[in-house]
Amino acid sequence: MEYYVEYRYDNDIKENFLQNEIALKFKRVKWKFDDNFYIIEYDESKPYCGYFSDEFILVLFIEDSPIHSHPNNLVLYNLKKEIFKIIQAPKPLHYKGNNLLPISSIGKVKIIDNVKHLLVVISTGGYDMGFSEFRYLNLETFEYHPTYYEVQELFGQYSKTPTRWEEYGR
Repeated sequence: MEYYVEYRYDNDIKENFLQNEIALKFKRVKWKFDDNFYIIEYDESKPYCGYFSDEFILVLFIEDSPIHSHPNNLVLYNLKKEIFKIIQAPKPLHYKGNNLLPISSIGKVKIIDNVKHLLVVISTGGYDMGFSEFRYLNLETFEYHPTYYEVQELFGQYSKTPTRWEEYGR
């Protein structure tokens, strides 16, 4: 499946065509399936980013989207743009201060137990204070891995841990 992507910001230098990839801050994504064209665009629903595959589309909407807001802001579509499932934010495994943190981003695909998983980031705050927990969504069952996670603690502009954001698709 090939997707045509237009980005919200002119300075985003990316290819206009995607296959099995993440698109961040897109303005419009268009694809053809069964001789019909479909579009997801940045409008009143406010999508933030998405993962586009040959079988499905996962779109993360911003937290305060009037249509798909937190905790129901990760939406699984079939290729006919029909909602197949709303994926709620996972409960954090490391952070015990809150039962439901917002999904702030999605990232690269990682193989865990011989299955493709998509990085899903939940966090307590912005990028300069707080903490992020990296959870992994099974791309076959669309359930979060029950035990595998990573943590990033942020204080000011420096991370307490040596992990680099680029390793997680950011």
